[in-house]
Amino acid sequence: MSESIAVFGATGQQGGSVVQALRERGLPVRALARDPHSARAQQLRELGAQVVAADITDPASVTAALEGIHTFVFMTSMDGAGVGSEAEQGKALVDAARVAGVKRYIYNAGAASERPTAVPHFESKGEVERYIRSLGLDSYFIHPVYFMDNFQNFGIDREGGELVVRLAIPAGVPLQMIGVKDIGAMTALAIVHPERLPEHFMEFAGDELTGEQMAQAVGEHFGLPARYEPLPLEVFDGAYDMQQMFRYFSTAPSYRADLLESARLIPGLSSFKQWLRVTNFKLN
Repeated sequence: MSESIAVFGATGQQGGSVVQALRERGLPVRALARDPHSARAQQLRELGAQVVAADITDPASVTAALEGIHTFVFMTSMDGAGVGSEAEQGKALVDAARVAGVKRYIYNAGAASERPTAVPHFESKGEVERYIRSLGLDSYFIHPVYFMDNFQNFGIDREGGELVVRLAIPAGVPLQMIGVKDIGAMTALAIVHPERLPEHFMEFAGDELTGEQMAQAVGEHFGLPARYEPLPLEVFDGAYDMQQMFRYFSTAPSYRADLLESARLIPGLSSFKQWLRVTNFKLN
C-alpha cells in the first residue's frame, strides 16, 4: 500500500494503538499531536512515525498537518465538554481534512453509535458518523465495544486477601469487551484490506462475560479468591454520561458484535483472560 496515512489523537490510547499497528505492518504514518514534543510523541517517533503538530482548536493547523494525506484516521472525545462539543470537534476535523484534500476517512465512532442509546458520548459519535455519511465521503467506521483497558483505572479492588470486581451492571448480564491494542489491528485491517470487512462499519469484540465471569478470570490471574459485586446506578449520580452508559449496559444485549467473526478477522484477538496476561495486569 503506497497511500499516505495520518492518525489524529496519536498520543492517546486508541490513536497510539493505531500508529503501532500500522508501523508493525511497515506502513508510513503521520501522527498528529497537540504537543509534538511530549514523551508520548517521542515514543511514536521511536516507532518510526512522523509526528506533526495539530490542534483541533486551530483547524488551519489540522489542514496543514494533513497536506498530501490520502487516508485520515481519527477519533473524538467529549473531555467533559458535552455531546455538542464532541460532535462539533468531529465535524471540524472532517472539514479541515476536506480542505486538505483527504480522500478516505476512517472514524472510530464506537459501538452502538449507529442506533439510539441515550448515552451522550455514544450519541455524539453517532452525530459525527452521520455527518460524514451525509457528505458522501469514502469512509469506514470502526465500532469497538467496552475497553478492557478501562480496568486499569477502575472496577477491580483488593480488599484484604480477596479481589472484588465492581461495575454498575446487574449480576448475570454479559458485557462485550475489547483490548485497545486490538482496535489498532482492526483499524489497520480497514486500511489495508477493506474488502475483508462488512460494508460501512464493523462492531467487534474480543470477549463477552458477566461480572461473575470477569471476577473468576481476575481471581485466576492473581491466584486469589474473587467475587463480583454489582453497583447501583446511583453511584454515578452527578456523572450523567457514565450513568447512562451503565444503564444501557444493564439491558442485554447492549453491544451486538459477532465474536466469532471478530476473531476470524483479527488474528490473535485477545479474550479477557489473555488481555490480563498480555498486559501483565497489576492492581494500582
